[in-house]
This record gives sequence, structure tokens and C-alpha cells, in this order.
Amino acid sequence: MTAWLRIGKRFGFPLLLACLAAYAWAHLQFGEPSAQSVPASLKTPGAVKVAKGLGELPQPGQFVRAASTGSLELSVDPSTGHFQVHDLRNGNMYRSYPDPEHWPSETQEGTWRTHLRSPLMLRYIDLSGSKSLAQPKDTNFLEEQGTIRDYKLLPGGFSLTFDLPSKMISIPVQVTLENDSVVVRIVDAGIREGALRLLSIRVYPMFGAVHSAGQEGFLFIPDGSGATIPFRERQANASLIYQEPIFGMDEAFRSPIFEPSRNRVSMPVFGMRSGGRSFLSIVEDGAAYTEIVASPSGVFSGYNWIAPVQMYRKPYSLLTSRTKQTFAEVYDKNNRFGGDRVVRYVPLADGRSDYVGMAERYRSYLVERYRLKPINSRSGELPLTLSLLGGEQEDGNFGSRYLLGTTADDAKTIVRQLYDRGVHEMTVRYMGWQPGGYSAAGRFDAVDSRIGGNAGMKSLVSFAHSLHVPVFLDAPYGVNRTGADGFSRKRDGMRNPGGTIMDDWVSLPFLQKTIDRHIAFFRSLGIDGLAVRSLGETLSSNYNTNYPGSRLETQLQQEQLLRELAAASLQLRGTRSNLYALPYLQAIDRLPDDYSYDTFSDTGGVPFLQIALHGFIAYTSDFGNDRQEYRKQLLRNLEYGANPSFVFASDNTDNLLFAEGIHPYNPNYRDWLDLAATEYRLMNEALGDVQSEPIIGHRALAPEVKETVYAGGKRIVVNYGTEPYRYGETVVPPMDYRIIRGGDNR
Repeated sequence: MTAWLRIGKRFGFPLLLACLAAYAWAHLQFGEPSAQSVPASLKTPGAVKVAKGLGELPQPGQFVRAASTGSLELSVDPSTGHFQVHDLRNGNMYRSYPDPEHWPSETQEGTWRTHLRSPLMLRYIDLSGSKSLAQPKDTNFLEEQGTIRDYKLLPGGFSLTFDLPSKMISIPVQVTLENDSVVVRIVDAGIREGALRLLSIRVYPMFGAVHSAGQEGFLFIPDGSGATIPFRERQANASLIYQEPIFGMDEAFRSPIFEPSRNRVSMPVFGMRSGGRSFLSIVEDGAAYTEIVASPSGVFSGYNWIAPVQMYRKPYSLLTSRTKQTFAEVYDKNNRFGGDRVVRYVPLADGRSDYVGMAERYRSYLVERYRLKPINSRSGELPLTLSLLGGEQEDGNFGSRYLLGTTADDAKTIVRQLYDRGVHEMTVRYMGWQPGGYSAAGRFDAVDSRIGGNAGMKSLVSFAHSLHVPVFLDAPYGVNRTGADGFSRKRDGMRNPGGTIMDDWVSLPFLQKTIDRHIAFFRSLGIDGLAVRSLGETLSSNYNTNYPGSRLETQLQQEQLLRELAAASLQLRGTRSNLYALPYLQAIDRLPDDYSYDTFSDTGGVPFLQIALHGFIAYTSDFGNDRQEYRKQLLRNLEYGANPSFVFASDNTDNLLFAEGIHPYNPNYRDWLDLAATEYRLMNEALGDVQSEPIIGHRALAPEVKETVYAGGKRIVVNYGTEPYRYGETVVPPMDYRIIRGGDNR
């Protein structure tokens, strides 16, 4: 609330209230959650009225077999467009509409009752008049008395087109089986719009939807490391809705006063468990334009449901007055986000229906799709990531001044002292090495002379290599604050649809002009690789007419740059990376290890992301000497299988707290060397011999006690509580952990 008050004072409270209203409208789509007193006429395609009851839903006798694999059978109702998936391995049934068992007790009326029954929900807008006056509207296939055309069976499934003549909108869909998955595709080439323009589509949004009905279940959302929303009986609280864009917000469409409060979604997945039924969903094509919405029982109905929202247009902020700093939210009727939208639904087999089973299935998907290989450890010991801050800018009343943090010779001293304390496996990540320091991003052709210049860096690399320590240079590609390589914000910067320059973001095709020269420079220093920031971390559309690019095109441009760097024998480390960057990364630093502490989950985060990656991609969490709760977050690293990580500097360590771009709380290496070495030893003992092993189990043994299990049987039991916990013959003290070797105390 304090942040919003500051924003109100800066931009004016009328604008603040308008933006808050717009935000609420955008995030609580498709009507209000409260039941309406007068039910709408409920119509099926071509019919007139349907009596309230099971007759509102597709009837079992209407389904025809469309396809079958060794594990799944797909059936379709040609009259409604709905489908069923029968899991032949265990008899479970998954429907594209609400579970009929609970329908007689569903009390929701009005438009939302038809939303629940409809195979298609959409949001549209009339942009034929004034853009600023247009208001989005919601409807569904049944409300519009839509018709189905072009229905046909395909090899592996079926296709059809949902026609809404009253809105002059047509949406073609294909549903097919692929091994253990059902794949739903919206075919972009067949979408038709008339006078009205599509904003978003939800196709089969109620897939797997069930009432809580006393059963154990949860919605899995990709918030941070992952979180679950447990089933409850009718929680009448609209704030429990979760809706977030995959790969984070597109900065080109961000409101100028909106500050995201939730973790960015880095993995395009969601899921649900209800009793013995469980499915994982993977958003494939079109993930950059997809948002995940999760609604527990009691918000919009008695059903728990989770679905992808396919975005086709978004409002952008058009500056209307520079002096008053006022904006208008407008849409572009001619710019529809293109491309097929593909979502893969994977029913899970018996015994793997929890979030661990979902994460394991996602891991196998990532390994197959990106050809990931198990981590190959040179020594079998866990590597410590040592981030060193070379130089940085300090804000001042009359400009900035340079703060020298760590010279190349200082770096040698720090590495040697850690090595002498028993840290024989480490990776150096040198930040702020470029002229001007950490915040002076954009120049990649020289090392600042104040930290030793090119010669000093080469000397550091040679020294580190003598100890088998690799050196990575921090490379904030995507941002240019120095004008390096002839960069001009006006000519080469990214812009939003209104033409406004987006801070210091670089149009990625501009980087293509200089990438070969950068690579030659990096190789001349002898470094092992780059720690790429922004590439794979942020994803935005670009409306600079010199370098226009959709959000999907920006993703492909990022991948191309990463591919070229990797092809030049430069190893790459990401930072909070989106998972489309995985094929090019050796490790990910500062991987989220928690959830957003929002009202949508009262059971806390789960290590879904870590389970999916461990053994194939190394990762760290936040710096060990930058933790708010040192002991608790150390235990979290042990629970989540993260590598140790510290950020150090030699000089100006107090002043760095007020630096422009990075604010380490206490980077003075002299204060931390012994503690870092101690932490390294205990983490190496716990995790060193399983760094190449996948996590195969994770559970809560008690409310404050968690167990992580690795292939081979090794277990880490962490006790966050205030009382000892007995695990077989082992006692785990409060705020402590114990290592259980394979086969012990099971």
C-alpha cells in the first residue's frame, strides 16, 4: 500500500485509480465471481433451451472414438466440440468440461454457468470507434449460440472450427493424442475476425475441473519455484484468483505505474491433482503470449480449475501529456499476436500424481526436447559460485562517482584464500569489469583500467586456471547505457507500441552487428564463459520501426544470440532464466527458491523447478551473504539442492550498499571467508556426491520438516521448526538438518 501511495503522489491519484481499475479488469476476466440472481438462457449449438441439470453437459452416448495410443483413448462429441480422455493405464477419465459427478450440486447461475459448460471462452473489443472509449467484453460459445463446422477425424484425433456468427469470429482447433499426452492446438491461420477484435481465448478451460468434495487435491501454479493451491470447500474470496503471464510481463505493454508484486513465471507449465487423478500441462507453441489462470472452488464457481489464457491483443500506455505525465490505455486493432497456440496435457500414471511426479514428467520432457545431459563433475565436489564486484557507480546529488570494488589482483587474493580454506571447486563470476562498472552496461571490448585492464584480467584468468577455477565475465546483454558500438537510444532502443523508448533496452538485431567482435575480445582474454544477464531473463516486444519484433521474435533473437555465443566455445550461465534458454546454459544463478506469499496459496512453495532441473543444470539461489534470514535460507538451499553462492568485494564495501545497479548488503570478503568456507564444507558433504543425480522425492514429514530424496537413496531432512524431530533413529534438531544415507531409516 505504501508503494501505491508513493505512485499516487507522483502521478496523481485520478490516474492511480484509473490504472488500478484497469488492472483489476484485466486480471479478473470473464465476469464477477458472485452468483447472478437471474439465470441466462442456456443454449447448446443449434438448440433453444436446456433444462438445468446433467442435461446441460455433453451426454455419454454422443461421444465417438477419435484415437488411441497404448496409454490413452480420445473420444469427441461432435455436437458440442467437447472431448474425453480415458487413461487406459488406470481407468481415470479426463474431460474437457466440468466433472458431471459434481454438476448437480453446482449453484452458480447466469453467464458463469455457461462459461463452465462452454468449450470456448473469449474476450473481445469493438475498435471501430474511439480507441480510448472501447471496453473489453466477455462471452462464450454457448452464450453466442455458436455452431461447429469443418468437423473431421484426423490421424490421432480430430479438428473442428468454433463459429460465432453473432460476433463474426471463427476459431479452428485440433485435438490429437501423442503417446501419453493430449495436444490441443489453436490454428492461427484459420482464425477469423470481423468488426470485433479478439483480445484473448480460453479453449477447453474446464479441462479436469472438479469440486473439492472433501477429496485431497491441489492446483499447481508456476509461481517462483512452484506453489500449490490446496482444494478447499468454497472459498468466497475473489483475491484467490491467480493469473500471470508466462515468461513475465511484456514491458512494451506495462502500465507506467504498475509494479509487479509476484514472482515471474519462468516455466510454461501448470497442473492439477484431484484424488488419484493428476495431469501436467505444458504450454508449447505460443507460450510467450499465454497467461496461466487458476481459480479455486468458491471464486467463480464450486469447481477448482486451471487453464491457459491465450492473449491476442493487449492494451498499451499512450503518453497523452508529457508535462502532466498522463497516459491512455489503447489497443491496436491491426496488430494481433500471431502463431499457433499449443498446450500439451499429460495425465500422470499411478503413484506419480503429486507435484514431484509432475516435475519428474516435466524433467523427462526437457531432457528429450533440449537433449540435456547429466552434469559432469570434474572432482565430484560441489562448486561454489564466487561473484566478485569489480566496480560500480554510486548515486549522488551532482551525478555519479566510480566505486572501485575489486581489482584483478584482489580477485587473486580472494580466490587463493578461499582455496587455502578448502574450497577447491569454485567458479568466478566477475561483475562490473567493464569501463564504468556494473551499471555502465553495453561495452564489451575492454576491461576497466582501474581494476587492472585487459592485462590484469588475463593474469587473473591464468592464475585461476592454475587452480582449475573457471572464470566467467558478467555480460548484461540487452542493455546499453554507454552508447558503446554507436548505440543510440532513439535509433536503436526498444520502443512500446506508442513509440515510447523503453529505458536502455537494446533492439537485439543491433547486437548482431557486433557479436563477432565481442566474441573475439572475450576469447582473447582466455575466459571460460559469460554470465549472461537479460538474455533469457526478460522478454518484451519491440515496436522500433528500425528493428520491429514481436515477443516471440524477441525470444527467437535471444536464442540466436545465445546459440552464437555457445558455438564460440563460451560456456554460459543464466540469471533467473526462462526455460527456453536451457539448451545453451551450463548453470542458472539466483534461481527462484520460493513463492510470492500471496493469498492464492496457504501451503507454501514447492521445489518443482529444482526437481525438474537438478542433475542436469546447476543452479544457485540468492547470495549467501545477502540473505535476510541466514540460517533458514541456508537450510532452504540444502532442501532445494542449490549450489553455494557468495558475492564479495575488497574495497568500498560500505558505499556499495548505495550503488546504482547492485546493492549487496555486506560484500566485504574479510568478514565472510571463514563462514563461506564452513558453509561450503557442509553443503559439499550434503550435495557434492548427488549433484549429477535427479531429485526423485520431496515431501513434508511434519509442518516444519521437509525431506528431499535423490536417486540412489540419499536423503536430506531439514527441520525449520522450534522442536527436535525424530526420523527413525535419527534426531533432527530445530533449525538444522541431517543427511540420511541410501537405505537408512526409510
